Amino acid sequence: MAPPKAVTLDQLLQRVATLTAAERLVLRLKALVGSATTKVEFMTVISATGTRGPDGRAWGHSTVSAVLDRLVSLGLLDGDFSCPVRLWHPLAVETFAAPDGPALLKAVLGAFSVGGRRPYYSYPPESDGSVLRRLRHAIYANDGDAFPQLVEACSNDYRQTRGSYSLGRLFSDTFLDVPWLASRAVVIQYSFFATKLEHFLTGGQAPADLAALIEHYRAREEEPGLAPFKWLLLNSDLLAGRIAAARRKIDAFSVEMVDTPESSRLLILGSVNFIEGRNDEALGQFRLALKLYKKEIGKRKVFFHGSNGLFFLLALIRANDPELYPEVQANLEGVTPGGSPFYSGFQAIQALLWLLQGGAEGAGAASRTSPCRQPRAAVGGLPDSGRVSDRSRSGGKTAQGHHGVLRHHQRASALGRPHSRRGPGTNF
Repeated sequence: MAPPKAVTLDQLLQRVATLTAAERLVLRLKALVGSATTKVEFMTVISATGTRGPDGRAWGHSTVSAVLDRLVSLGLLDGDFSCPVRLWHPLAVETFAAPDGPALLKAVLGAFSVGGRRPYYSYPPESDGSVLRRLRHAIYANDGDAFPQLVEACSNDYRQTRGSYSLGRLFSDTFLDVPWLASRAVVIQYSFFATKLEHFLTGGQAPADLAALIEHYRAREEEPGLAPFKWLLLNSDLLAGRIAAARRKIDAFSVEMVDTPESSRLLILGSVNFIEGRNDEALGQFRLALKLYKKEIGKRKVFFHGSNGLFFLLALIRANDPELYPEVQANLEGVTPGGSPFYSGFQAIQALLWLLQGGAEGAGAASRTSPCRQPRAAVGGLPDSGRVSDRSRSGGKTAQGHHGVLRHHQRASALGRPHSRRGPGTNF
């Protein structure tokens, strides 16, 4: 017997269109809540809306249960009576644009406590519906002031992840219309575009909406307020072979990013020269960039965690000089295990180095003994862009406002700098 075909989002939305007003209200509330709740908790929510059930009377347990069971039978709610993640975005957009949207949001926020006592140990973002729920609501309410604070709250609460991880899990596979995203505050637009772009650059699979988003922001990267997007597109320009565009951005570093250290410009310039085949020139720039960066942050054992770091190592290998192998190994040992979604690339280079040094047996040993031992799957968050350098950490707090967030974020996005510690950064 053939397995049942998966239901598409379009099919789910067609079913949503057939719902009665009362059924649609329940589903919209479920989408705002997000995570699974008990029926008692949901009764508190729907009662607070002041609406009435399909029989024209106040909502009761039997009425709510009947509606919930019907939505489950239609596949519009999961078995635990939670709304499927695929429906969160279209239903939230609809709710926040509707006249009753503010009342529904007030009911949801009032029914669930904010914060509460946190465990002292690390736990995944999806285990706390409160923070993620408020983060989602800030996005749809277009609250550009609350959004960076909630992203930072995610970063502070989860030691092994960042706010960008939460956005990636929630929205990396969500189709975003360009007009809707362009109507958000710049800090929200930037974070979503970064999530989409970096998910593609690290995972290799382009979301269906990415081409339109790239076209939109590339055409507007010179507009006032949107300049940070040019730095986000810098790595995309490099990997797409748009070398002339990348060089123009690099030349603008000294003009538009006056607080950017020289190591930053040298690092990305080294990548350009490596791609264009000027290996010796690239190596000189890479080495000087690393030397300056170590001096800036006061550490000796550190390396660049993004694609620029991979280009640096490949330039050393391309030189075809066995005397440079120790330099490759020393740089690999500066990579934090699991510290970047590019980590599997560093694993591959470690294996290649062992192969060059000791044959197949050595390459196999690399997976067991090298610092690049356990690969980290790309999660759709921001690989480099969520990792600000030690130089920028002191000024990256929410008090700076979203302009400060964008400034430090754009620098790390272009450069792939590691964070000084495992765990949350100050930005998304």
